[in-house]
Amino acid sequence: MHPLNAASRVLKKGMQDVAFVLGVNIGFIFQKESAFETGVNALQSSDPALADYLRQARTWSETVQQARNAVEHEGWTLPRVEYARAGDKIKAIEPEIIGKPVTEFMAFTFDRLACLVEDVTAHLLKQKLPNLTTLAEVPLAERPAEVPERFRLTLTHGGTPAWVIAYHSSSFEHT
Repeated sequence: MHPLNAASRVLKKGMQDVAFVLGVNIGFIFQKESAFETGVNALQSSDPALADYLRQARTWSETVQQARNAVEHEGWTLPRVEYARAGDKIKAIEPEIIGKPVTEFMAFTFDRLACLVEDVTAHLLKQKLPNLTTLAEVPLAERPAEVPERFRLTLTHGGTPAWVIAYHSSSFEHT
């Protein structure tokens, strides 16, 4: 399976299914702009933090969908690596996806995707917790390397401060 198809499938099918099972329809994130705006505005009234997160995630997720559509529907294929001589050395010229070197595009895409999966899933699961419990984020410096859990249960009142979903640009390893 093409890596763009895999990323797109996780984003579109996997996250949409997880959200649906947890009681939220996020299918609008994959729609054209007007349908997206209608869906995110409806979500804004019931879950403003998730709506804001999805608005910001759309900036990169839409690019992934466009690239995937080019592969699936337009027959686009990744160009081959080109080589150029620079004096007595040979330099590889990396092919690009939507104007970015392929390794940069895919690393960014998979990092954003991992963050979205973790953030949105944790947010939706948090909403299903009993009233007296919530999720707290374990500070990065306090996570043991052998069990680097990001979230822990805490008391809603009097426990560790509750985690609130918010879009971030930090890498998955640094969240």
